[in-house]
Amino acid sequence: PDYLSTYDITVLCETIAWKLVKLLREGDDYSSGI
Repeated sequence: PDYLSTYDITVLCETIAWKLVKLLREGDDYSSGI
């Protein structure tokens, strides 16, 4: 259970980090387009 919990948390953090990076990149592209 501890291992699975740690794995789930790691995946969740990676998913959130990826979404944040994607949003930042899209935001930069959007600003550059103006």
